[in-house]
Amino acid sequence: MSETLPVIWKEWTSTNGRWGLDILVPNEEIRNSLEANKTVLPEGRIEDLGRISNRKVLRFTPELGVNTWLTFEDEAINGGIRVAHESLQSNQEVTVLLLGPIAITQSWGYKGRSTCITLWKKGVAEKLSEAQLLGLGLIEPSEAGTDVHSPPEIEGPMAEQLRKLGLD
Repeated sequence: MSETLPVIWKEWTSTNGRWGLDILVPNEEIRNSLEANKTVLPEGRIEDLGRISNRKVLRFTPELGVNTWLTFEDEAINGGIRVAHESLQSNQEVTVLLLGPIAITQSWGYKGRSTCITLWKKGVAEKLSEAQLLGLGLIEPSEAGTDVHSPPEIEGPMAEQLRKLGLD
């Protein structure tokens, strides 16, 4: 059986070109398959091969049934782990996450001015708003809510007049 050469599936390089991150896959056929699939995260195993020439190198091996999925969100809030992170300068960075069957991730927009929280089920993004996720208790609020109390009873002369009119 002939061995195939691993190929670079994803690569990120710093603005000055001095460092970065590469993800290898077993062969060109797998890379093409991963590039063609845009609806479901790839399921498989990831291995940290270390750093060479200032580049972090990971190897991703697709494998069905391992119940782990690869994504490039900024943070795993729950149900995932950070595999690698590289700052690329010019307000750019890359984070590689490995998610379990159910996970919640968060991504930030330019300079953190916006956020996006996503619920993942077996590599598929669920269409739930952040308000729905908060209502389900799956995420924490960015600002705590306040206690809402019952309104007070009407008192004083107005209350007396309403009682006389039978409107209490």
